[in-house]
Amino acid sequence: MRGKGIDYFENSRRATYIQQQYAIDNPLKFTGYAACCFEIRASEGPGPDIIKADGTERQVFDYAGRGVPYGPDDGTLAPWALVASLPFAPEIVMPAIDHCIHKAKLTKLNPYGFKASFNQTPPRGARQSLWLVGIAMALRA
Repeated sequence: MRGKGIDYFENSRRATYIQQQYAIDNPLKFTGYAACCFEIRASEGPGPDIIKADGTERQVFDYAGRGVPYGPDDGTLAPWALVASLPFAPEIVMPAIDHCIHKAKLTKLNPYGFKASFNQTPPRGARQSLWLVGIAMALRA
């Protein structure tokens, strides 16, 4: 990174802004992506499956190395990554954390913090329900 004139902190700050801009642009048109709802990172997901959402056939993954702009993107967001990005870009991360807590209610079923990941795009079906229950049960253990 020295060759590019930046350090770890600056690289992480830029990566946080890239995550937010990708969510704003939302090139694959996933539900829920916004300036206040971003962070596509390696995490669990509702798959593996191929689903039909909003008239479009989409592949969803289970655990995957999600990332932007080149990694797989199936609409799954990792709110824990927002918290991890807080030191690098608090001006955009604090409103996103506030959104996750108060608007998306991601701490409602887990008094210890955010769900590991969530995906608002897939239809509410048995596969996604099992995925969410699996996370909730793991957190209670």
